[in-house]
Amino acid sequence: MRNFYFTMALGLALTACQPSTTNDPSEDMPSSGNVNEISKPTEKEPPAYDPVQADLEEEAWVRQEMVTMEGRNATMTYSAFGNEPFWDFEFKGLNATYVTPEDFEGKSMKVTRKTDGEWLRYSGELDGKPFMVSMTFRPCQDDMSGDDYYWTVRFQKDGKTFNGCGKRY
Repeated sequence: MRNFYFTMALGLALTACQPSTTNDPSEDMPSSGNVNEISKPTEKEPPAYDPVQADLEEEAWVRQEMVTMEGRNATMTYSAFGNEPFWDFEFKGLNATYVTPEDFEGKSMKVTRKTDGEWLRYSGELDGKPFMVSMTFRPCQDDMSGDDYYWTVRFQKDGKTFNGCGKRY
């Protein structure tokens, strides 16, 4: 029986002397050896938001959309707007609403939609006269608020061209 206890004690002693491959407390210890220092997590953090990459992804998506929507009733919603004079269009498929300070309710109308190179064009009639709103994926800054948008817009009506910005919902 003594040999049994001796063998057990010897086995435990030898096991305790072997380096552990798991739960090594020194792995949690900061590299400086200071136990009060907080160790950094070993998991990879998600990449930081990259606005340039986001713009490139948005542009690629828009170019693909412009290719696939040719001749179709696209369902994306776009907003186009400008200042002095204030004007605002909202396009949902082939329906548009035109809003001005004089008409906050807006005027609803049917429009046609087509792509022309890098331009997305909406056209229709407003007060019995033709108009066209052209949008392209180029940076734009609102001249009153300073807000940045992805779309540059031109609104043509009555022989005049008004510049503005736009966004996609």
